[in-house]
Amino acid sequence: MSTQIDRYRAKFQYDTWANRQALASLRAMNPAPEKARLWLAHIVGAQDVWLSRLQKDVPCTAAWPDLSLAQIEARLEGLCGIWEMLLDQMREPQLEQMISYANLAGQPFSTARSEIFDHVLFHGAYHRGQIAAQIREHGGQPNTTDHIVWLRLPQDQR
Repeated sequence: MSTQIDRYRAKFQYDTWANRQALASLRAMNPAPEKARLWLAHIVGAQDVWLSRLQKDVPCTAAWPDLSLAQIEARLEGLCGIWEMLLDQMREPQLEQMISYANLAGQPFSTARSEIFDHVLFHGAYHRGQIAAQIREHGGQPNTTDHIVWLRLPQDQR
């Protein structure tokens, strides 16, 4: 039986695949649209910020880093392993544990871990849509990042 942690593990695997698809779309263009590159770097930066909030001993990085495509790729690969490790160490009750943190403006908040996970996943999907629109606007063809397409792929292609 699939647990909620297993479902999050699969969603983060999808997120990694979708981010790789967006990156491949940008690499296929010469040059890649600047806004799109910055949005993909922001997906990486935002995940770093949320991980720093979830793992109190990890320093917070910039939410809007100016990264090259190569730097984005390296960071995406690192993030994949971090989310996997985080979920491997977690037990179901911890998903509803409240995490206290300050937003980038310094305001204090407290949010359940599961809601943070949902936010990270939805946030990436939102910006990947912006990236796809920028690619089309600049004459390119974005790779699909649809969840259903990922589900239909054989396990070894995910």
